[in-house]
Amino acid sequence: HGWSAVGIFRGKSDINHGTLWRSAYQLGATFIFTVQPRHTGGLTPGPADTLNAWQRLPCFRYDSFEQLLGSQPEDCVVVGVEMGGEPMETFRHPPRAIYLLGAEDDGLPQHILDRCHFHVALPTVREPSMNVAAVGTTLLYDRLLKRLLLDPYPHSPVAVKQGRSLANATASRLKERAFAESKRSNLQ
Repeated sequence: HGWSAVGIFRGKSDINHGTLWRSAYQLGATFIFTVQPRHTGGLTPGPADTLNAWQRLPCFRYDSFEQLLGSQPEDCVVVGVEMGGEPMETFRHPPRAIYLLGAEDDGLPQHILDRCHFHVALPTVREPSMNVAAVGTTLLYDRLLKRLLLDPYPHSPVAVKQGRSLANATASRLKERAFAESKRSNLQ
């Protein structure tokens, strides 16, 4: 049914690397990666990974963006995640995607964004910049939520009909659950 991977370009914080690793494990990513990391942790998750996700989810290190592109799996797209892109709430996640996040201080350079298949951003209310691990976690949650509601497994009883919006699908399910709960409690 597809897969995803997430990583940081020139990440500089061990804590963000470990937090993203843990979140990626929790939210169903297939692997994580680093491209030209500046943090000292290398391929270790550090103290932020309290679940020992490193034992269950692989992390790959790439020395350059070109090396990442050269090793990307067949029929997979690279999604650049950086300020100024398509708002995440309207983005339809590809079945097979590598999500590349910009570093905490430098973001993704324009020459890298130009080579990505898609460019998405997490809209904010106040400041445009957010913590890279928080953005990666939110992105993976958005992917999981949209997969469950808009494109579930074919045998899933919660499949959303083609063309139905996320808000309508969610509201409909909430009404169905409330009705079922009311029916159960009133018939007992």
